Amino acid sequence: MSINTLPHELFSIIFKYATEPEREALVPIFPICVDDDPVVDTVPVLHLTHVCRLWRAVALGDPTLWTRVDSRHPAQMEAFIERSQNLPVSLFVRAGPESDFADVLSSLPATRLCRLDMELETIPRDIAPLTHLHAPNLECLTISSEEEGSFGGVLPYWPQLLSTKVINLKALAVHPAMSWIPSNHFPALTHLHLSFAPEQPVSLCVYDILPLLSNTPQLEFAHIAGVMYSSMHEHPSVIPPVALPRLRSLVCSGWAHVQVVKLLALVHLPDRCWVRLEDIPIDPSSDGYPQPIPQIAPLSHTTHLEVASCEDHLLLVSEGEHSGFWIESHIDDGSATWDSWIAELPAMMPLSNITSLHINIHHEHTCWPAVLRHMSQLTDFDVLVGSSAPGHDPVDMLCELLSEEPLPAPALSRLRLHLVESIGRTGAPPVYTIAEMLAHRARVGHRVHHLHILSNVPSHLAEHLDGLSRRLSPYVDVFETLTSQPASSEFKVRDVWNVAGAERYWRTDYVDRPCYNLPSMKW
Repeated sequence: MSINTLPHELFSIIFKYATEPEREALVPIFPICVDDDPVVDTVPVLHLTHVCRLWRAVALGDPTLWTRVDSRHPAQMEAFIERSQNLPVSLFVRAGPESDFADVLSSLPATRLCRLDMELETIPRDIAPLTHLHAPNLECLTISSEEEGSFGGVLPYWPQLLSTKVINLKALAVHPAMSWIPSNHFPALTHLHLSFAPEQPVSLCVYDILPLLSNTPQLEFAHIAGVMYSSMHEHPSVIPPVALPRLRSLVCSGWAHVQVVKLLALVHLPDRCWVRLEDIPIDPSSDGYPQPIPQIAPLSHTTHLEVASCEDHLLLVSEGEHSGFWIESHIDDGSATWDSWIAELPAMMPLSNITSLHINIHHEHTCWPAVLRHMSQLTDFDVLVGSSAPGHDPVDMLCELLSEEPLPAPALSRLRLHLVESIGRTGAPPVYTIAEMLAHRARVGHRVHHLHILSNVPSHLAEHLDGLSRRLSPYVDVFETLTSQPASSEFKVRDVWNVAGAERYWRTDYVDRPCYNLPSMKW
């Protein structure tokens, strides 16, 4: 039996399977920068029409095969629009420097658009054509440009996009937004990505962002970058707190520290939300000392806490089963440290819920006593022990801390020490204070059951480990020594930060993906 005797309906099913792109091709990386590579791969469906007359007839008669359109080839675009009949279409538009923004938008089949991805080689000096575009069925709109430099024209500051007809718009991404913020009410919007360029003509603050957030009652994923106005002076407008009851992920990157702190104070987040504050600079000349983070609902149920700090850099990540908080920040001029800020953690989050703690400790830290005494449920404690200084040994500091009265972390069961310096640096393992600390906790009824030490152990000092094991055996149930890896590998991003559904409309560029940034850490 010839394959051409199959029913046309079965051919259509096979053709759909053969032409359906991989997810990586179906959902573009944002911001879009395609160079000469196609965002929409039209080759498979065009090949079907060149096999035989029957296949061509079946393919041309199935409008669902022609709904993903690339405008860079006008004749092909016109053919795809015609063959898709009246179905909604997804269209990729690339406008070169010679293109007029208004002409490009006026040529689109706007009423049939369900998705529009625009890559602009030059930033339009006037976005009025975008405000007049009538696309009532549009579900996803992305606009991106790689152009650098400032604007030469005047932009409407609070434009109403798409002739105000945005009832079906669920996803909006603009890079760079360049100081214009849409003022529409977006009743269905679930995904928002706005990037404001450093050279924007008007400095933005949190009070410019809040009206937009207040217009997105269904918002689930928000990524906003580049709110760098760092003045302590408040905006004259008085805006009530904004409730975002459906928000699942909030990412703020490149915000001034004072602005992101104010944002968290002025939005009501749900318990189940992942908050990531990435690359948050502090300019002491205008911001002063780093402000504490206000208490927010996503921190109320976190049980795992990681804190890495050294000199002017901070990474703090607190996670639970359904929520988390992440801040990576740095003080620009190096005039202050994070020690006092960390000591204020008990006022920022309920530390009594923390059962797992991972920190680094070095000879300049004085903050940990104020933190650990609040961790009554802490059972697992991982410590990256930094290098020592004359008269200041971090191992001694840690052991003194865990032996204080009243005893901190009374539920502590597993202690894991990663020693940056070799265990044989001074000719013998730094174990005597460790043994004294373990003995003290055992005597007062708070025995540590598992002790793991990671360090570089020279072979000629291996005999010290046997003595160490015998010395510690009365005070711990399990003792283990391991050869360590580079210190930075101790802090690793967990998969929980890849929130399901965040990449439904676009894939995150690699520079915006969750990644611990510890460039200046001197352990």
